[in-house]
Amino acid sequence: MDVNRIRELREGRGWTMEELAVRVAPPTTASQISKLEKGRRKLTYEWMQKLALTLGCYPQDLVDQDTETLSYQEQQLLATFRGLSDVQQEAFLHAASALATPRPGKGKS
Repeated sequence: MDVNRIRELREGRGWTMEELAVRVAPPTTASQISKLEKGRRKLTYEWMQKLALTLGCYPQDLVDQDTETLSYQEQQLLATFRGLSDVQQEAFLHAASALATPRPGKGKS
């Protein structure tokens, strides 16, 4: 099983690692792309945003995700998120991150 779908999406556009590397803003190296594709470098949300913009997909499309294995609630959440504008997605992610981060002395409830 692949770590992510970067290679699949890149090759689907007929691009080499070098071509993807120079198209990403700011440009990177083919070595970095290789590390990301093979899971040797962490695919952070920032990397996902850069690569998704370059590859013309959603950031979540970069990770191997079978939506059929998601619960109904997860599918609804994903569908809602995909329907948001870029600004709304950023606000949503910020809010979700704040909700998921336990506050000192509070723990998760």
